[in-house]
Amino acid sequence: LHPILRWFVPDQHVEYQGQTTWLSDTMWMAVEKFQLHQAGPTSRITYIHIVGPERLHMTCDDIPGGADMLLHDGGFKFTPYLFRTPFAGRYLTVRCHDEVLLDKDGVLHDHIKMIYAGIQLATMSMSITIKRPL
Repeated sequence: LHPILRWFVPDQHVEYQGQTTWLSDTMWMAVEKFQLHQAGPTSRITYIHIVGPERLHMTCDDIPGGADMLLHDGGFKFTPYLFRTPFAGRYLTVRCHDEVLLDKDGVLHDHIKMIYAGIQLATMSMSITIKRPL
């Protein structure tokens, strides 16, 4: 996070829950719920379409225009995308550079750089462990 913004946007724990439904052989929908401990709950519906053997395209309300996901052996990388996020009671649209790496234990490590007007505002890093029902 940019040092000035650190005063306004503290680090916070986020819990994520997602449920997928296949809509066709090449498209699925994910209902995603986020619980931000300081900002409260939020949710969205994401649509993901298989474009090619190593390429997916995703769309959702907070990513105008969507983004492609480029799959590789160690995880995937998004094409740069715009993300609409709440900030100080308003919405701010930032450009994001996002890569997700998969480690040997099956944990996803997501690193997102958020840029506004050419200034890097934040780097968000998340480790995601998938808990499957028994």
